[in-house]
Amino acid sequence: MRAVVTRVKSASVTIDGRVNGEIGQGLLVLLGVGPSDTEAQAVKLADKVCGLRIFEDENEKMNLNLEAVGGALLVVSQFTLYADTKSRRPGFTGAAKPALAVPLYERFMAECEKLGGCKTGEAKITKGYKLNAKYVIHTPGPIWRGGGKGEDELLASCYKNCLKLAVENNIKTIAFPSISTGVYRFPVEQAAEIAVNEILGFLYEHDEIDSVTMVCYDENTYKVYKKAYENALKK
Repeated sequence: MRAVVTRVKSASVTIDGRVNGEIGQGLLVLLGVGPSDTEAQAVKLADKVCGLRIFEDENEKMNLNLEAVGGALLVVSQFTLYADTKSRRPGFTGAAKPALAVPLYERFMAECEKLGGCKTGEAKITKGYKLNAKYVIHTPGPIWRGGGKGEDELLASCYKNCLKLAVENNIKTIAFPSISTGVYRFPVEQAAEIAVNEILGFLYEHDEIDSVTMVCYDENTYKVYKKAYENALKK
């Protein structure tokens, strides 16, 4: 397996004008899979990537890994890393076929999630460091697998646990993206209903938070969340 790793303050992937994945501070990883690669190599590479100490500590020395800064991963499958460029017309027969590449990509992602120390649906808080925010709350959203793997409950836990951390740390305002509706393919209408219900339910029982903002990355997502909010108010 081959990986190009870039430390970023933010990164996103846009396909046909739609954002399919985005992160704040973390690592952008271009991942290539070869025809002879194995699960053991995927596990080893994930350990290496997540363990890279390339983030600055309070002394501005590169001494912190991804978990230490509460960073996120954006991993992009990139078969061109196995391009044969001996001629002016590159060939890509050296890259693994999807039947092998997809499972190894998913194994790499699963291992990174485990190494990151924050399970799906849980949340961690870190300082905002150089960002325009005092704190950043990180939560891994669920990958959509058809709806039969507890995705709804996990997504609800993301919002609930973030709000709990906000209260515990005396945070008065908080902003959420549309968790899991990008590269994790969670249906946006379903995700919006879960998000709105969890947020409103939490605010009903806790008055410590002054405002919650949903940051929608396109017009369609905004309309879906607006409708979910209006429907929730009618209940």
